[in-house]
Amino acid sequence: MTINLHNLESSDREERIEVINAIREQKSFYALELLIDHLEREAEQVIREKIVLVIEELFPEAGADCIGRMVRSEDAFTRNSAVEIMKKADDAIVPVLADLATDSNNDVRKFAIDALTTRDTPEVRVILKERLSDPDPNVVYTAVEYLGFLRDVDAAGEIELLATNLDDNPMLFCSCLEALAKIGVKACSLDLIAYCHQKGRDPLFRYSILRYMGSCASYEAVEALIFELASQSGELFAKEIIDTMEAVCCREPLTVISPQLKEILKRLLISVETGESRYELAKLLADNVDVEESRAAARLDLASDRPMVVMAAIEILSKYGQENDIALLEKLADKTDSDEILELIGDAVAQISTSEDK
Repeated sequence: MTINLHNLESSDREERIEVINAIREQKSFYALELLIDHLEREAEQVIREKIVLVIEELFPEAGADCIGRMVRSEDAFTRNSAVEIMKKADDAIVPVLADLATDSNNDVRKFAIDALTTRDTPEVRVILKERLSDPDPNVVYTAVEYLGFLRDVDAAGEIELLATNLDDNPMLFCSCLEALAKIGVKACSLDLIAYCHQKGRDPLFRYSILRYMGSCASYEAVEALIFELASQSGELFAKEIIDTMEAVCCREPLTVISPQLKEILKRLLISVETGESRYELAKLLADNVDVEESRAAARLDLASDRPMVVMAAIEILSKYGQENDIALLEKLADKTDSDEILELIGDAVAQISTSEDK
């Protein structure tokens, strides 16, 4: 049955709908170009949405030219519909997106990469890695971010190299470091570490640098960075410093924190205002400083009015507490209404009792 495409321009809405239905039923790919042209001009929103549904149903067999034409449209509804079609399509669309990802138009490439971030196949990862050298920073940014989310170890080397050549794009530099921190490479790039020390003078980069170095740098490299930060404004990055040191200690359980760094961390414990930061730092120090010192500090912190600090103290005493600490914990249990604290106290008392019996 021949489709009368002229009726797309009919003033009779039923005739327009009849043509749209015929294109759908006959899977008339040759008519899609005219259908997209009409989508940009159609005044009735219900019919526009019907056209989009037909294009979506015929996709990806319709090919890259069809969706590329929609993405290039000056009509916002047409462009946005193309993006949604790409995102909702199954993995059969990946070859189409691969073509669009190399399009000469920056926006087309960006939309294609955006659509790839809803899926994960070996082909998708190859396409994303190819876009790390894209001339458009927005395309590169999206590719870096998603490769980090996917924890693609094979992409780490290229992302490290990219990061060391981004003097004029602070956001992308930070994105590279964040992605590498998520990937968790076994060893940091020495060139990138040196570059991070150079960039670390700028507060804009410090959070991302700390995350990256915490994920893979040696204790010595991290210590040097913290010393540098502490001499400037360490308190502003207290939580980030704590997270970084925790990451290092998790990777290297036998890490021994130097007396100088220990003093800096203890200073942050006093100065930082965030209860959670104090909680994490207290636990960290308990595992890396003199046991008696940790016990004494924890006993004092049981009287704190900050729940997170109290919880840290209980956890420390559960590890290092002595028999006489049980009475302190039981006294606290009589005063608190917190179920979480009560549960921690119960666990701590049991742990101390077990340790004392040995």
